[in-house]
Amino acid sequence: MTFDKTRENIKADSLDDRTRKELFRKFVDHGGEVLDERQKKRALVIDRERQKELIRQEEEKRRRRREEWQSAQKENSSAGAGRPAIDESSDGSRSFFNRLRISFHSWIKGVGPFSGQLYSNKFIRSLDGEVRNAVSGLNVFFIEYTRGNPRHSKDIIAALDARNAIYYEVLEKSGNIYDMHDFVRFSEILRKYGNDPIPVTSVEKEVKLLFRKLYLLRNYSNSITTAIDLVGKFMSGVESAQAGEHTRRKRKAQNDLTLIFTKTFPQLYWAFLKIQDRFIELEDPLIEVLLEVRPEEYPGNRNLQENPDSSKAESQNPNGSIDSESDGEKRKSEENQQNEEQKNEEKIRALPKGIQIGLNIMKGLPPERLRRKYDIKNRYDLLPLSDKVFLTYLLFKEFDHEFSFVLTTNRLKLNQDFSSGVRKDYHQILNDIFQMSHDIYDQFEHYYKLIQEIATLKLTHPSQAAYIQHTKRITELENKRIAGARNVRNLVREMMEKTGENLEILIRDIKGAKKIVENPEDILTFDPSIEGQKKLNQHTLGHAIQYCYAFASGFRYRLTDQGDLYGGVLELEKDLFGNILIQEEEVATKASHKTDSAPPEKNEKPVDTDGTISDSLDELGFS
Repeated sequence: MTFDKTRENIKADSLDDRTRKELFRKFVDHGGEVLDERQKKRALVIDRERQKELIRQEEEKRRRRREEWQSAQKENSSAGAGRPAIDESSDGSRSFFNRLRISFHSWIKGVGPFSGQLYSNKFIRSLDGEVRNAVSGLNVFFIEYTRGNPRHSKDIIAALDARNAIYYEVLEKSGNIYDMHDFVRFSEILRKYGNDPIPVTSVEKEVKLLFRKLYLLRNYSNSITTAIDLVGKFMSGVESAQAGEHTRRKRKAQNDLTLIFTKTFPQLYWAFLKIQDRFIELEDPLIEVLLEVRPEEYPGNRNLQENPDSSKAESQNPNGSIDSESDGEKRKSEENQQNEEQKNEEKIRALPKGIQIGLNIMKGLPPERLRRKYDIKNRYDLLPLSDKVFLTYLLFKEFDHEFSFVLTTNRLKLNQDFSSGVRKDYHQILNDIFQMSHDIYDQFEHYYKLIQEIATLKLTHPSQAAYIQHTKRITELENKRIAGARNVRNLVREMMEKTGENLEILIRDIKGAKKIVENPEDILTFDPSIEGQKKLNQHTLGHAIQYCYAFASGFRYRLTDQGDLYGGVLELEKDLFGNILIQEEEVATKASHKTDSAPPEKNEKPVDTDGTISDSLDELGFS
């Protein structure tokens, strides 16, 4: 506008060509210059090249510093085991001023109190609450759109790759920040310390691990935001009817990302410095050394593949055979698996015989079959089979249906015992134990109601004003779920423990004095039309007692701190006894072949439907 006004003042439009040329000559003589669009673009390219050069120089500088730190670490570690890996005597990172700086910033950021190696209770609660929900939100966004959407997942990845290969990579890494096992520890620590400050050493591992994941992505938050935006726009385009929902999910994921990198990451940085007890600049290569970060872990190493099967094709020789190297790796993996299974079997053989037999009984009870048997109407559809509480419930239903009649039946004639100087009525004792099952069912129903409430809340879409309260409510219910899971398993373990203790007394009596159990040789007969099919039909009462004892012993063991159904992590891990539970129905199939081949003759004891274990009962003291 100023230029146009100047043209009007000098009346440039009314000047003749000669006067215009004279004015232009004077303008150039006094230093004036005319720039066209081409020159402007050339200058911009030059500036960009200069920027790239500066970036390369900075990266080279950081690489040299990192190598210097690593070489210093190796030299100092080789000089003596008692010396620190890096010489810190002259860098001043542990000076009084720098420690004061850490304390001040930690206090200002709400990480911990001004003095002491402590984290504030509020900081750990934020990690267990809003941060947990934020990273799980990113995880859900990534999985829903790139893994759980078979119609559009490949198209979404292709659309991201068409823009830049790094978009899908950073989106995947942001989705992998969440690991439920890492956050369980925060909940356990909060229950332990209540509202008191938390010692740094108690959550050092979890804080350091979370900071490491964010550290790798600290310079890529804009790329993640762009990737989320591209996914949201793509889905809004292909599913216009659901455009509002996709936009809402996109905004929520971007809000979660903002929380993580604008609030949480700076807090974790100062929390990390409290662990190290010295000041280190964020861009200092020493942080990479302390976090054991490898260059290939940073985003930017993903290669595009037009054909997902191309990697398989490249691993083959021209004649179509797989490379010998991959064969060797496969054989090595199989050998390691066999060795691990052999070690597990040796550990099981070292257990008491009753526990071994109980585990063998459960070995023929695949979770899928138990679910079909005891959840016919699919009431508990929100619970996966990997949920430890649900597995405990299914196994308890099996115990209740097949073995618990031993605790209440009048067919078993038991005399009162006075051997300890106190009268013991085992009919009453066993019946009292059976009554505990009512509390177990009530607690499990309470646990499932919490699951339903959590699932309902996660499907609701709160307003921005109610988001914090919504998040707090979900966190509160998650904590109640953990407590409910503990209650269910503790009740079952207590019942199994009391069952095993008292039935062991009866087994010893059958083997020895025979003063309590009058009729161990009586044959059990059940009417299928009234009592249903029972696995112990046509077995003796003595065998029934031992089966019940063995199942209770194995079940109790799995619920102790050495078993797979124990612990604060609610998802089953495939460890020593996870292998017993997650398996094919091989044992059950063999048993079904035996039972289906020919019906048992009269007075013939039927084959065990859960495997041949009758011979092992002899070692419990009854044959």
